[in-house]
Amino acid sequence: MQRLSHVLVLVLTTCIRAVRLLRANWYFLVAGLLAGLAFGGIFGALQPTRYRAVAVVSLEPEVFNLSTVLSTGGLIKNYALELNSERYLARAAKRLGWPESPADLARQVRVVPDREALTLTVIAHAPTPERAVELTNGLVRLFREDVEATNLTRNRVDRLRVEVVVPAYGVVRDSPRWEVYVPVGGLSGLVVGLLVAVLAAWRRRGRISSPQEAEQVLQAPTLGLIPR
Repeated sequence: MQRLSHVLVLVLTTCIRAVRLLRANWYFLVAGLLAGLAFGGIFGALQPTRYRAVAVVSLEPEVFNLSTVLSTGGLIKNYALELNSERYLARAAKRLGWPESPADLARQVRVVPDREALTLTVIAHAPTPERAVELTNGLVRLFREDVEATNLTRNRVDRLRVEVVVPAYGVVRDSPRWEVYVPVGGLSGLVVGLLVAVLAAWRRRGRISSPQEAEQVLQAPTLGLIPR
């Protein structure tokens, strides 16, 4: 019990010292917070504006059974690899008249497979909402035409139906992400301000900077001051 009381006293003393430290050096915390918020805002302002459009395409076998579902699940991954390849994107750019190079399109467009749901998610990033939607819908339309053309040479068991489950109508702004940059900058600045406050207090250790502090240390009233 006595040991527990010593621990509680130590914790309470440490908390009191921490509060005194923050009260004596609050301006470091405020300066750090403001500097961090400003840095986060400037960093966000320097980021290019980017928009994201998403479309979900469903692939279903024309003859629906366990075997065709399993084979379609395997095709989903292969289709995603093909759509993400620069070779396919170069063909899409040539056929749809896109000005971007295949390497640029590979950085802007991404296709994510879902073998369980038998879907492909097409994601496009662009500087404008219209361009993001155009890239997404263009790639979906080209892929659908390719699958329908391939169905003409397949047996009925191997044919696939392509349905656009979620068309790319709406867009989301990806960058700049003010809701991330500004809070992170402010928190980082607050931490830096706290470290500076601790360092300043450590450098002033053993010094008395005010009559009130002298009274607290000596437990006696101040009778007079000698100017420097």
